[in-house]
Amino acid sequence: MQIALKCPKRKGVWGLGSCGISNLHGTVKKEAAVFSTAVLEYVSAEILELLVNVARNRSNSQAGALKVTLADIMETIETDHEMKDLIARINEINSGGEK
Repeated sequence: MQIALKCPKRKGVWGLGSCGISNLHGTVKKEAAVFSTAVLEYVSAEILELLVNVARNRSNSQAGALKVTLADIMETIETDHEMKDLIARINEINSGGEK
């Protein structure tokens, strides 16, 4: 599987860059792609679960549709120690070990 990825140079949310990676080219083994997908699915599910709790706490009603804002997403990650640590580690890797 060939991966061609072009990312804008500007920094994105949390300083990850718009793609969160740099200089990715070459071949990715099928097993690595499956593993990466599983990790992303797990992290996404964790963030979504925490996000629902934050949105419910903010909402007046416990039933019905919840409106999720960018502030809710930021609060979700900032208030969860494990997610905050994960983002910090990603930033460290992305910056080449510089803090």
